[in-house]
Amino acid sequence: MNHQYRPLVPVNPKGLDDVALALLNEAPNDDEERDKPLQVAAAINKADYIVLPQHSLLIAKYEPDEFKGFRWENKDNPKEGVHYKLRQKGLQMPTVLQLRTHFNNVVESYKGTRKLVDGNGRQLPRNEIEDLYKHYTSIHINGGAWTWLNARFVQGSGFNNLNLESVRRVNTDGTFNVIATPLEACIWEACYVTFDMNAQGLPTRKSSNQNYSAGENLKFYYPRQDRVARFNASSGRTNLDCDGDPTEPYSSLGVFACAKGADAKIGGSN
Repeated sequence: MNHQYRPLVPVNPKGLDDVALALLNEAPNDDEERDKPLQVAAAINKADYIVLPQHSLLIAKYEPDEFKGFRWENKDNPKEGVHYKLRQKGLQMPTVLQLRTHFNNVVESYKGTRKLVDGNGRQLPRNEIEDLYKHYTSIHINGGAWTWLNARFVQGSGFNNLNLESVRRVNTDGTFNVIATPLEACIWEACYVTFDMNAQGLPTRKSSNQNYSAGENLKFYYPRQDRVARFNASSGRTNLDCDGDPTEPYSSLGVFACAKGADAKIGGSN
């Protein structure tokens, strides 16, 4: 893998990776016009995607079948890894923060405190919101959500001597250009957690209820070195698993594909 860093502006070298990670999880510009047309480079059916306003992205309603069954990383044949498959379509894998933010949006929408809109700007009706919520919290549709996330945990200088490594760009040969930032403090045991999270999307508060309560908590498996993050829903709970094997494919394990360019002002308001 190539670890390349290119600052966009002169900064303290110690902060280069923080700048890069901020760009990966880029937040919208508050000065954007509210009625600016939503533009994305990827050739997608925008009705199948939801605006993630906090990160200027469109995120797939459900995991597209074409991206299921691939490894997070395929060292023997890099072009057969899921990152490269997404690249071919102009799409990308969500970071932990992006997926967690979207999950929280869905929960809030189900509870009636947030609106969700698709990539065409159409507000989702109640029945679609209920289906999305159940997909994230149970096995309601397609056996429940199961997605890779753009996060690998590697030896470093952060919390418990780990860094969080994310794929910033997929090269034409399928190899990765990555960024790594110190892991921020998070819960460090396998337990149910609240939806509170740090700037990397990792949980910071243990749930007072150590039994699953849909829409109120989720099961967290804390980061292990050289493992990757996944998110899934089952009949018994919703899981944020930071102990996944990046080389292990499963036929039903896919990805909530994301497209850059969602206008932050188009939807998702409280």
